[in-house]
Amino acid sequence: MGCQVLIVEDDWLQVENLEALLELEGYSLCGNASTGEQAVALAQSKQPQAVLMDVALDGRIDGVETAKRIRQVCRCAVIFLTGRGDRAAVARMREAEPDEILVKPTSAAEIMAALKRVVTAAESRG
Repeated sequence: MGCQVLIVEDDWLQVENLEALLELEGYSLCGNASTGEQAVALAQSKQPQAVLMDVALDGRIDGVETAKRIRQVCRCAVIFLTGRGDRAAVARMREAEPDEILVKPTSAAEIMAALKRVVTAAESRG
């Protein structure tokens, strides 16, 4: 695969699990960030193909606002990985026009299937 992925998550155990999963599946990690501000800067400098984004982050901006800002500096797919699946939270996430929304807990298979879908879709768009 070789796809460059940015992880935006403030729970370091989740970060370690996602990093291990991505490496096992042949994806390249271009970085991780625990705040929205860090994530936007990394996305601008590294230009990942996909971002795995939590909604609740450390820092001044949440994952929804972070996704919107990342889309201004980088053409990449955004997958929300969130513990909030209520109607209001999902409606707010949709404002950022994510490629996928996965509600935690998710399985490794669900995450990898979503990542494969968004990368394949992005490649077909050119």
